[in-house]
Amino acid sequence: LVSPMAIDAWPVVNTRTLATVVVVGAMAWLAARLRDDETPGLPMATARHVLVIAAHVLVIGWISAEIVHVFGQRAYAASAAGLPAGVARAELAQQVALSVSWALYAVGLIAVGFRRQYAPARYLAIALFGLTIVKVITKDIAELDRVYQMLSVLAVGALLVAASYLYQRVNAGRT
Repeated sequence: LVSPMAIDAWPVVNTRTLATVVVVGAMAWLAARLRDDETPGLPMATARHVLVIAAHVLVIGWISAEIVHVFGQRAYAASAAGLPAGVARAELAQQVALSVSWALYAVGLIAVGFRRQYAPARYLAIALFGLTIVKVITKDIAELDRVYQMLSVLAVGALLVAASYLYQRVNAGRT
């Protein structure tokens, strides 16, 4: 089993980041090789799509782990200082940060998917938006304070509007 990061570990500058960079780099290299070696009739495109999507899922997991780590440090510091309200604020901010970062990543995937005309990235973005919406409805709205509820819903809603604008803009350009 994997043990959690030490509470005093630096965010982003840590072994988890190094491992993510190495694995995502290897996946990108393999995906590029599969594109270069594409032979008609072979299922190389499917393998390439799986590698690209897996790399994005790994990056989303890394971003989420770093957010949890940063806000975990804040919660630990507040707990050590005897501030239970600070612990609660850190946990609430963590949930909002996760929702917003997932939605931002989804918007980025949609933009890249349109720019490179790569449908699997757009499909992953739609799935990530779906996951984000489910999280906002089930976790954020149910457990967060009113201010954090509004921030979470407004941020995710604004990013959904931006994504739909991208879709409409691209579809208008095709007709």
